Amino acid sequence: MTAADVAASATISRSEVLRRARSWVDVNVKYTQYNHYSNQYGDYRMDCSGFISMAWGLQPSGMAAPTTRSLPSYGTLLNSLDDLLPGDAINDFDSHVVLFVSWADAGHTVANVYEQTSYGGPAGPDPGAIASQYSRTKLINNGYRPLRYNGIGAGSESGRDFTGDGRADLMAIDSGNSLIRFNGDGAGHVTWGGAAWNGAHWAGYRELTVGDFNNDGRADVIGIDPGNSLIFFPGDGAGNVTWGGGAWNGAHWAGYRELTAGDFNGDGRTDIAGIDPGNNLVVFNGDGAGHVTWGGAAWNGAHWAGYRELVAGDFNNDGRTDIVGIDAGNNLIRFNGDGAGHVTWGGGAWNGAHWAGYRELVAGDFNNDGRTDVIGIDPGNSLIFFPGDGAGQVSWGGGAWNGAHWAGYRELA
Repeated sequence: MTAADVAASATISRSEVLRRARSWVDVNVKYTQYNHYSNQYGDYRMDCSGFISMAWGLQPSGMAAPTTRSLPSYGTLLNSLDDLLPGDAINDFDSHVVLFVSWADAGHTVANVYEQTSYGGPAGPDPGAIASQYSRTKLINNGYRPLRYNGIGAGSESGRDFTGDGRADLMAIDSGNSLIRFNGDGAGHVTWGGAAWNGAHWAGYRELTVGDFNNDGRADVIGIDPGNSLIFFPGDGAGNVTWGGGAWNGAHWAGYRELTAGDFNGDGRTDIAGIDPGNNLVVFNGDGAGHVTWGGAAWNGAHWAGYRELVAGDFNNDGRTDIVGIDAGNNLIRFNGDGAGHVTWGGGAWNGAHWAGYRELVAGDFNNDGRTDVIGIDPGNSLIFFPGDGAGQVSWGGGAWNGAHWAGYRELA
């Protein structure tokens, strides 16, 4: 999502805010109130409020970007620091502002933040754009207030919101080969939404995955057809998809499995990752126009035999897209994304080998708390919700649908 995209859109997702912030942190943009810095996200003043303005995609930009005194006019003050979600700001009206990433502890005594600072510390006398921590005591004693940008999305990325209501939805192929939409309620449940395509077109389709592949702010579907071509189905924003043609030139996709979508390289476009016939995890970079190109290996070596049900999302709230999947021992494992198209080992996302018999996992922010969750079909054909904690783990959330409705459904996306 570029500066122009944000300006044209009413909302920006929390993951996008963190991704934009990391574009300064990763290159350690230095602090000054007297100059501005340009990248793919626009041109902004190189101080703390310029940094927040860039992360939120605010206008005006450049040297005229909002200040700590004017930022509150773009947002809403929260009642408590405990109400903070990733991508919110913590603002001292007369002095400094930081971007909230997560709490470092269950007691909410230390906040992980991104900031643009000249205040010294571990990084030296002019640290610039860094990841740091603030104690709750420091925030309270120095008059910091939690601030939420009014244009920030309720939680779900546009890539899973098929109806435009700010809630994460599901798609699935039923036993009659129709594509069915299930509308999310923003509280971890889904309800019947009806057919997303007119007719039983979907026999033989596999490896469906969803995302905003053409950067129009609407959720789309990509999947492999019976002839092993990768096909793009753009969403209309009203819960339906239409034919979009090939997302790749040719029938390349025989033997590929576990496709999942996300912005793996941090360029604001939705990519696809999957396991190839040689059990390598590979990435295909999205072009923002409904197509993908070869991106190379996302992991060094053929590690992925036995893995299944891969899903993508920012599970640890660092602004980078991660992968979670079930290993050969039925453990749910997280692989942390580096924002450059690769993943590294992240450890268990659930304590114990709970996942035998689970199928059709999908990831998204289903309860609108700014954290990536998992939904899947259990061995009894019930749809189960597992809320994420924003630190790379999921926990039991109960049924996402009342009853064992899901026998015969496949290709949840």
